[in-house]
Amino acid sequence: MRERCKNAKFIGGGVSHVRKLNPFTVVYQTYCCFDRCLRGFPLAVSKKRNCSFGVRGMIYSCFMTTLALFSPLASESAYRVALSRVWHTVPGGDVTPPEEVEAAVETTFDAFRLLLNVGIGAVIGLVAGFLIIAVARLLGRRSPYMDPVTKAVARPVELAVAVIGAWAGFQVGRADIGETGPSWLDSLDHIFLICVIILVTWVLVGFVNGVTVAINERMAETSEGRAARVKTQTQILRRVVVAIIWILGAAGVLVTFPGARAAGASIFASAGIVSVVVGLAAQTTLSNVFSGLQLAFTDSIRVGDIVHYQGNYTTVEEITLTYVVLAVWDGRRIIVPSQIMTTESFENWTRRAPEMTGDVLIKMDWQVPIDAARLRLEQILEATDLWDGRTGVLQINDASTTEGVLVRCLISAESSPKLTDLRNHVREEMVRWIQEEAPQAAPHTRIYRDEKGDFQEKKQKTEALVNLREQEKPPVFKPESEEETRRKTLETEVISDDDVKRIRRVPLDERGAQLTEGADAEPGTPDEANGGGDTTETRTTGVSTGPIKSAIFTGSPEAVERAKAYSGPGEKVYEERTRRIEESRDDLDKVDAESDGESQNNKGEHP
Repeated sequence: MRERCKNAKFIGGGVSHVRKLNPFTVVYQTYCCFDRCLRGFPLAVSKKRNCSFGVRGMIYSCFMTTLALFSPLASESAYRVALSRVWHTVPGGDVTPPEEVEAAVETTFDAFRLLLNVGIGAVIGLVAGFLIIAVARLLGRRSPYMDPVTKAVARPVELAVAVIGAWAGFQVGRADIGETGPSWLDSLDHIFLICVIILVTWVLVGFVNGVTVAINERMAETSEGRAARVKTQTQILRRVVVAIIWILGAAGVLVTFPGARAAGASIFASAGIVSVVVGLAAQTTLSNVFSGLQLAFTDSIRVGDIVHYQGNYTTVEEITLTYVVLAVWDGRRIIVPSQIMTTESFENWTRRAPEMTGDVLIKMDWQVPIDAARLRLEQILEATDLWDGRTGVLQINDASTTEGVLVRCLISAESSPKLTDLRNHVREEMVRWIQEEAPQAAPHTRIYRDEKGDFQEKKQKTEALVNLREQEKPPVFKPESEEETRRKTLETEVISDDDVKRIRRVPLDERGAQLTEGADAEPGTPDEANGGGDTTETRTTGVSTGPIKSAIFTGSPEAVERAKAYSGPGEKVYEERTRRIEESRDDLDKVDAESDGESQNNKGEHP
C-alpha cells in the first residue's frame, strides 16, 4: 500500500507544473483512487502497436481524453501532456519509452474523435429521419392513401437514416486518422455497410407493404367486387416482391465478403448444371408458386368464395403464394397446396351468383300419399323465411327397390348458408309429418304369401282402369292460328313481379280459384266450394313458426356472424364475373367472324 502511495506521489510530482489547472487536480485524485482499487490488473505493454494498453491504462486514457474533449478549463495540448504523463510512468516505477507514449496518446485521441464523429452523425441522421417522416405525414394529409405507406416505412427509415449518418461520421473520422489507423477500422466499416444494406431492404419491404394496404383501401372504397379480386392478387404479388427483395438483400450482404464473391463467380460459371439440380430439387415448391400466381390472375377463386372441397363446406380465407386456406364452418382450417387447387376439381358455389338449389332425400314407404306429401312441403316452405320462393318441388327420385321409394324435395334459397339451414329444417319437418300425420309413409318390411286366383282378378281390374282413363283422355292439342295467337296476346294483361311471387307461393290447387275470383274473394277467406277450410286447417298443423332450432346459420348472433362469413364475395363480384364472361364471348364471336370473313375472301381470290 505504501509503495503504491509512493508511486502515486511520484506521478503527482511529475505533473506538478500543470497541477494549477482544476481538471488535472481531479485527474490526480482519480488516478490515486484507481490505483488503490485496481490492484490486480497490471499494465501490459504491446510491442506490436508500439503503445501501452491495459485495463488501468485504458481507464486513465478514457477519462483524460473525455476531459480533453469536453472540458473548457484547459486546452487539448495541456491534456495531451497530462495524458502522456499517465502513459509514461506506471505504478511500480517502470518507464515507457517516449515513442510508445506518443503512439498511445494519438491512438486514444483518434479513437475518441472517431467515436464522437459517429455519435454526431447518428444524431444528425436520426433528426433527419424524423424530419423526413414528419414531411411525409404532412403530405399524407392531402391524400389519405399516403398514410399506410408512411406508417409502414416510418421506423425503418428513421433507423436507416441514423445508421447512414453514423457511417458518414465514421468515414469523416477515419479520413482524419489517415492510413495509419488500426485494422479493426476496416471491420467496423464492413459492419456499417451490412447494416445499411439490411435497413434499406427493410425500407423497401415496408414500402411494398404500405402500397399494398393503400391499394386495398382504395379498391374497397370504389367497388366491393374489385376489392376482393385486387386483394387476392395483391396478396400474391406482395409475397413475391417481398421474397425477391429479401433475396436481393441477402445477396447484397454476401457480396460484401470476398469469399462469397468468389463462390458466386464459380456458381455463375456452372449455372447450367446448378439450375438443373436446383430445379429438380425445388420442383414441388416452384410448381406451387406458379399455381398460386395462376389462382390469383385467372380468378377461379377469390377470397370470400364458398368452396365445397372434399365434402367440406368451406370459404376461401386466404390465398398465399404456395397454398390456399379454406375455413370450414365449424372453425377448422384446411391448408391446400396451390398445385392441388389448379389440378384437381372443386365446387365454387359463388362463382356467378349466390342463389343455390339443393335437395332433401327421404326414404318412404310405397304407401306414402304423394299429393299430401307435396302439399306438406309447400306448407313448410311458406312458413319459413329461409325459402326464396323460386323452387319447391317434391319428386319420386327412385322406385327401383321393394323396400320403398326415395322422395326428393327440391328447394332453393338466397345463399348457401340459408340453403343449409333450409335443408335441415325441411328434413326435420317432413320426418315430424310422417311420425304424426302419415305413419303409413314410414318404411315397412312386408312378407307376402302367394294366393291362387288373385292374379287374374287384379289383372282385369287394372285393365278396366286403364280403359276408363283412355276414354277420359283429353282432346288432342292443336296449335292456334297466328291471328288467334296475336289477338290473345294483345288481350293478355301483364302482371307485376310481386303478383308472380304471390301466385307462386299459393298451392297449385288454390291458384285457379284466386285467379278467377281475383278481388271478389275476401283476403284470408278460403273458398268453401274448393274445400279451402279443410286445406287451411291442414296447412297450419304442426308448422313451426318460431326460430328454427336445427339452424346453424340463422337464429342466433353467432349463427348470423357465421352466415356473413359464408355469404360469398358479393353481388358486385357476380356482376363483374358475368360481365367478363360476356365480354370474352363477344371477343370470341368477333374472332370467329373475322376468321370466317378471311376464309371467304380467300375462297373468292382462289376459285
